[in-house]
Amino acid sequence: MAAERKQFFLGGQAVLEGVMMRSPFHYAVAVRRKSGEITSQSGVARSLLLKHKWLNIPFLRGTFALIEMMSLGLKTLRFSTDIVLQDEDAERMAREGGEARPMDVGKTTAWMIAASLCFALLFKYTVFFALPYVASRFTVSNTSSDLSKNLIEGLIRILFFVVFLSVINLSAELRRVFEYHGAEHKVVNLVEAYEELTVANAQRHSRLHRRCGTTFLFIVLIVGILLFALCGRHDWPTDLALRFVLIPVIAGAAYEVIRLTRYPWAQGLATVLLTPGMGFQYLTTREPNAEQLEVALEAMKLVLNLERETVEEFVPEAIPVRAVPAAASTFR
Repeated sequence: MAAERKQFFLGGQAVLEGVMMRSPFHYAVAVRRKSGEITSQSGVARSLLLKHKWLNIPFLRGTFALIEMMSLGLKTLRFSTDIVLQDEDAERMAREGGEARPMDVGKTTAWMIAASLCFALLFKYTVFFALPYVASRFTVSNTSSDLSKNLIEGLIRILFFVVFLSVINLSAELRRVFEYHGAEHKVVNLVEAYEELTVANAQRHSRLHRRCGTTFLFIVLIVGILLFALCGRHDWPTDLALRFVLIPVIAGAAYEVIRLTRYPWAQGLATVLLTPGMGFQYLTTREPNAEQLEVALEAMKLVLNLERETVEEFVPEAIPVRAVPAAASTFR
């Protein structure tokens, strides 16, 4: 009898000209260079939730998981950005003559990650919480009920989300990132289907995924509408402070909703909750080409091989051994 397959959760994100994949204990990022070569980086990424069990409690764990994922995402995005800039600098110097300047690829300090993380959180708070609140104060009558004001604010927040995604789709560079985002989803879906890791197999899978960050953000918006509706309406400094202070609560609740998708008994509820959010993924993913899928597959092979070497009990029962050929790139 075949061994029972354990759940084995994978995630990732698109970076510039590449994909980062995350497993329970490791990460790997692969980037396509101008030369066509795939450059990779991998390492340990053990979650604080695994190190400290007391953090792994409902609602609290969502905040830590979000911060960890953003931190790792910024680190790997910096790695891919360094690679792209290095290649562009080499091309420019080849045209103009001279020698390209050496760059420290992937040398991201903790302070740089912390500063980028603070900026990202401030940007999201401003665009998706503060501005919709300000807009609602100008569009809703003062005589309206607090519930009506907060519901209108929530609808404006969703509108901002749609407009924001639509505007960034106008950028050719970001459209390529969205293609790599689609490649990431296809490869994760491929592994979760227990199929051999090939480009042809990956192409057959959907570019949408239930645990995508886009779906998470949509759930955050919905949870925010419900929570702020319960908070009532106050003077504007208090309301803005509440919308900042409650972000961890909203993120924690949204994380618990996403976690429901892994339980068979919650599939009906999960479908109702996540289907609208998955619809937004059509704005943040595009169909990838074969070369982009190769990059995503390379990152996946790296992270699965690392996981198998370190935590043997995870991978053999979760992923068929034949599905993970030896990685071609050198671990860094």
